[in-house]
Amino acid sequence: MYEPHRSKTGRTTNLASCIVATVFLLFLAAEIVVVYFLLFKLKDPKIAVDAVQFPTFPVANGTVDFTFLQYVTVSNPNRDAFTHYDSSLQLAYSDAPMTYFKDVEKQLMHKLGDEEAMQLLSRAVYFFSIGGNDYGSLANYSGSRDEIVEMVIGNLTVVIKEIYEQGGRNFGFLGVAAVGCLPFFRSASGHCNEELATLVKLHNEALHNILHKLDRQLKGFRYSYFDFYTVSLDLIENPSKYGLKEGKSACCGSGPYRGIFSCGGKRGIVEYKLCANASEYVYFDSIHPSEAANHQVAKLIWSGNRTIAWPYNLKNLFKA
Repeated sequence: MYEPHRSKTGRTTNLASCIVATVFLLFLAAEIVVVYFLLFKLKDPKIAVDAVQFPTFPVANGTVDFTFLQYVTVSNPNRDAFTHYDSSLQLAYSDAPMTYFKDVEKQLMHKLGDEEAMQLLSRAVYFFSIGGNDYGSLANYSGSRDEIVEMVIGNLTVVIKEIYEQGGRNFGFLGVAAVGCLPFFRSASGHCNEELATLVKLHNEALHNILHKLDRQLKGFRYSYFDFYTVSLDLIENPSKYGLKEGKSACCGSGPYRGIFSCGGKRGIVEYKLCANASEYVYFDSIHPSEAANHQVAKLIWSGNRTIAWPYNLKNLFKA
């Protein structure tokens, strides 16, 4: 039987045609996908955190293990809405202050030698001001006040003990001021934010208690606590007592009490008012005390009597 001759060139041509057709189909499919996403682009989901409850948590081995309660609503236009409740986290504990402390300690040991460096560290005074920003940013927090305060005080206690273990013995502490009476908060209602005032009072009481406890537990531990809350309220209500004239309104800002944080016109609000003499005001802007007010506070921290600074004022702590 006669069998026709099959050319190698013909087979090669067919193979090339198949490859071209396959590549064409791949490009066509890619174009379809691109067109689909351009016409039916997925929209970003909207996530709303309805409630978060922060607990007290222990720090150990550089990590924090805890369970916190949250209720999150996710509105996803590409799928049905869903909610999520309760989560567990493991967080790395940020000990940046102690990292800086240890860096300075190494530098001192390198420069002075171990013995002299340790003597210097033991004579030094470690001054803390903590809480104002924490509670100011949580003015409308709906969770437990005690849990927030315990978290802040707990973190502070960890740092105090670590410095003590490294040789620190003298500590100064600034209580939280009456931040609820800042022009920023007063502008909203015409009076102090009572919820924030309650948080601050709880913090100051807890700080006082933990310092008294550490004084009994840690040999050689000495501290000065300054009652900034009482002093700041007195500055606001009786500015003339401190050589000032205005305690409730800020020197610079806009709105009631110049409590809108617009000083300088760099925060989205161009118009603002500026007083003629900032040294007459307790507050320079809606959240920051003036230089004159800070000067008055600094003098009291240094040499105030035992009604506002105890068991030592800062001057006597340096002598102790």
